[in-house]
Formats: sequence, structure tokens, C-alpha cells
Amino acid sequence: MAMDSRRIRRTHGHGGGHIPGHGQNLTVPGRLTKAHGHTLRDHKGNDSKSESSDHDRGKYFHEHVRLENTFQLNPCEDYKFSSKQMERAMKEILDKQLTETDYNGKICPTVAANLSSLIKERAKEFPWKRYRYVVQVVVGENSEQAVQIGSRCIWDEKNDNFACVTFKNKTVFAVAACYGIYLE
Repeated sequence: MAMDSRRIRRTHGHGGGHIPGHGQNLTVPGRLTKAHGHTLRDHKGNDSKSESSDHDRGKYFHEHVRLENTFQLNPCEDYKFSSKQMERAMKEILDKQLTETDYNGKICPTVAANLSSLIKERAKEFPWKRYRYVVQVVVGENSEQAVQIGSRCIWDEKNDNFACVTFKNKTVFAVAACYGIYLE
């Protein structure tokens, strides 16, 4: 089926000076489109008055064309969040930042926030495109007490994943978790 192309010329029902952008010839595929508040002429010179008010003057509406989505719904295998790689990176960060640290309850919130930021920035360096990261770090005093930490998430098991590591020295313990959530 061949596409019909028609020549449209916008004209005004009044005389006067030239208005920039008005009186231009436009080629529009398909059927005749409307310019609100204007008289339209097709390629044969037939007039067609639009039905809308003058406040929309100059707008053209084309037939709705439905296009296929251009984005990828699932990551390639090489670009999936890797728990092993992330755990290695997180362990490296915790070891470097906390090995020589002694527990101080006043600075623990700041230390936890800084560790979270470092882990999140490190996650962004990996080639995992279209992932968002949620990082949680708990820092506390190591006095040989028992600690249980749990988490629950609703996610896509095929694309989303997490990494979790622990650190302990004589006075400090830390538990860090990084969640990689794929954006569809």
C-alpha cells in the first residue's frame, strides 16, 4: 500500500504583513492534518477549516505511529551484577578503612555513612549498566556479643542480586550489604 503525500499550505483569513513561520508549505504523509485556528488547503487548492479555537494556532497533529521499544529488558550476561566481584570490592574497602580503627560510638554513624558512599561509588565503576544500588552498612562495638541482621526484598530473581560481607577487628565489627536492582 503506497503512502499518499499531500501538500498543505497554511493561510489566514485576513490580509496584512508577513508573519514568520506562516504560509509555509509542508508535506505531510497520510491524510490531511489540522492546523488549529487556520484554514488548510490541500494540494488541489481545496479549503478545509479547522474545528479548534485560535489559541492553539500553528500546531499540527500527525497520525499516531506506534514504535517498538528500543530498550533492552534484560542485561547481557557480561553486564549482570556479580555478587562475587562486589563482595571482593566491599571486603577490600572494609579492610582498608577499618583495620586500624578503634570503636568510638560518637563517630560510628559517620563511619557507616562514609563506607556506604565508598561502596556505592565502587559499584558504579563496574560495567553493570542500568543498575541502581542500595547500600546498607552497620558498624558496632565488638565485645563478643551476638548480632543477627536480616533483610527482605521484592525483586526480579533473574536480574537483581546482592552482595554481603562482614568485617571484625578487636574493637569494631561491620556488616555491609549492596543490592543491585536492574532498571527495566
